[in-house]
Formats: sequence, C-alpha cells, structure tokens
Amino acid sequence: MLSEDNNFNPKQPGGTILIVDDSAQICRVVGRALKNYFDNVLTAISPDISEKILEENVVEFLVCDFNLGDELPTGKELVVKWKHQFRSIRKAVLFTGSPEEVGFKPPEIDEVVGKGGDKEKLYSSLGIH
Repeated sequence: MLSEDNNFNPKQPGGTILIVDDSAQICRVVGRALKNYFDNVLTAISPDISEKILEENVVEFLVCDFNLGDELPTGKELVVKWKHQFRSIRKAVLFTGSPEEVGFKPPEIDEVVGKGGDKEKLYSSLGIH
C-alpha cells in the first residue's frame, strides 16, 4: 500500500488529478501520497461520482482502480471511455491488486500499476520525476 513519504521530492506536475477506487481508504491513502505534487486532488468511490467530477472539473490526470465492484464496468472500460469523452485527461493510470487480471492494455491507459506499493512507478507514470 502506498504511504506518504516526506523524503521523496519529485518535480511537481501540477494540475488536477482524480483518484477512483471503490475503497474510500485507498482514495485517502493515494490522495495523501500525491497531494504535494498536484494543485487539486479529487477522489471518487464510484463511476457515477467520477463522471460528475469529470463533467464539473478540468482533470488532467486519472488513477482508476481496475475492479470497482460487481455489476459495474471495469476501470479499464471506464478509462477508455473517459479519455475519449473528457479530452483534458492527459495521463491515465489503471490501479490494480493484480496486474495480470487487466490483460491487454489499450493505448488510452498509460500504465498499469499494482496496489502493492510501487510508488515510484506510479509517480513516473504520472510524469512526476
């Protein structure tokens, strides 16, 4: 699991990031880990809330969980849809407990990052150096 690291000081990309996960705790932890590198950190625990946020804000960066719950589209499906629908999204990262479950990575997804705590890969995939 990601945690806040006060010793890591990458270049700040700025802009607005949306973190989508069905776990509010994951949203909080990832949000805290990224808050120093973005102007705005927004979180959502469902696709419906996410779409409302995307409609009302200019979001340049997106981190979306692969599995958002039963009977819901996968994060992979949502990222592809949202990248076409909301052109402000420059980078999209799919967050997953098991990268193998994702399978084929469409071009709309910049990176697949495991939830196991690979913070540097997450930072790098969002353009934080």
